[in-house]
Amino acid sequence: MRTALGSLIIQKKLCFSDRELVEQITENPYLQYFIGLPGYQEEPPFDASTLVLFRKRLSPEIIMEANDYILNQDDDKKDPPSEDSSEKRDYEKNQEDAGNEGTLTIDATCAPANIRYPQDVLILSEKNMHNNYLVKQIMDFINSNYEKPLSLHYLSDEFHRSIPYISKLLKQQTDRSFTEILTELRIEKAKNLLKTTSLHINEIGIRIGYPNTRYFSKIFKQKVGMTPNDYRKIIDQFY
Repeated sequence: MRTALGSLIIQKKLCFSDRELVEQITENPYLQYFIGLPGYQEEPPFDASTLVLFRKRLSPEIIMEANDYILNQDDDKKDPPSEDSSEKRDYEKNQEDAGNEGTLTIDATCAPANIRYPQDVLILSEKNMHNNYLVKQIMDFINSNYEKPLSLHYLSDEFHRSIPYISKLLKQQTDRSFTEILTELRIEKAKNLLKTTSLHINEIGIRIGYPNTRYFSKIFKQKVGMTPNDYRKIIDQFY
């Protein structure tokens, strides 16, 4: 129930198609946590066709009702314990039984001067430089290998980082998910090939990493607003 409800809430909130929703949940550990998975997994938690069954069982009205119920929960509105409540008596008893009270004085004059503390701005600066360099490497790799069947698992093996780490790093540094980055790049390459070559749609799809022509046309239409053939016709009128 939580998986079905959580998935439909994510889809409604972020306006994903069924296939995009499954891809986003597969690569995003936070979305997996939201739908109730016990831990991160690389395999899709369900097939895109399963969402049809979810929607049959959970209407938009039920989803909104459940969402409102969750938002209206407020634990802070609970009444504070009364003066003679059992919680207060237990607290006072624990205070009476508490030991080792007093002031602790520590002499830190002999601490090494080269110790770096978490609030040291140099640590943060070095970490940002490292992250920026790693993101640049990942982006360069994607730009050079976009025609391959890339995935977060592929990048994890290539850069020896965990899948959640790479996913979170790309989102933080580029404000886009890995799927969004790869899809946008492939669509731009496809538009350029449609404009500058006479290659068949099938061949263009294969060159940019979409060997399935039907899926390529669907993604292209979602991002551009028209099919590859229609885009080529419009381009031919102006160039």
